[in-house]
Amino acid sequence: MSQVTKAQLEQVLSERLRSRRSRLGLTQQGLADLTGFSLSVIGNWETCQNLPSPAKLGVLARALEVTIDYLLGYADDPQPQAIVAIPPPPSRQVPAAIRQVAIVSWAQAGDLVAYTGLDPSWHEFTATTCRDEDCFAVTIAGDSMEPKYNAGDIAIVMPNVEPRNGCLVVCKLKNEGVFFKLFHQSSDNQIFRLSSYNPVYPVMECRRDDFFWVYPVYQITKNVWR
Repeated sequence: MSQVTKAQLEQVLSERLRSRRSRLGLTQQGLADLTGFSLSVIGNWETCQNLPSPAKLGVLARALEVTIDYLLGYADDPQPQAIVAIPPPPSRQVPAAIRQVAIVSWAQAGDLVAYTGLDPSWHEFTATTCRDEDCFAVTIAGDSMEPKYNAGDIAIVMPNVEPRNGCLVVCKLKNEGVFFKLFHQSSDNQIFRLSSYNPVYPVMECRRDDFFWVYPVYQITKNVWR
């Protein structure tokens, strides 16, 4: 740096340092206390006797709420330019694929020993976003889940998912037939209770080997036109 350039920087720094300090209502001692620099160092800068190091310039600029470029005369605006953050594009969740799955009547469900017994010749289908690749639909019969669910509603069931406490299931018991129930299991997973919304129907208690199959329900499609 030439002596002329250094002298010019010292002069600009001196003027802007004093001006900004006064604008903020700070004495030299107040600025010294704020920055941690000594009073004599502040005095030297304001009387063009020295230039602060880059690190000290940064501390000084932050204390005076200006940019380093402003203190050195490279910018006329004391405030840093606002950086306008461009928000990222809203995340787009990829919708789950909609596909067609076979609808099984209550009677057909009663004939199933497992979902692998689905007859490919059935031609009734419904749409679902269920991700279980083996899911299928069952048309509900009976009134055990009224008034919340009614005969004719369609339940999408998931053969590859284990039922959990409180979920809806469609199940086939070896000696009782097919049921649409609320599922509960004991802490040791040995006793299973099947309950209904309709209070007329008592709670059924079963063991694991009483089931041919028990599949949790993914969704219910209600038919409002009957």
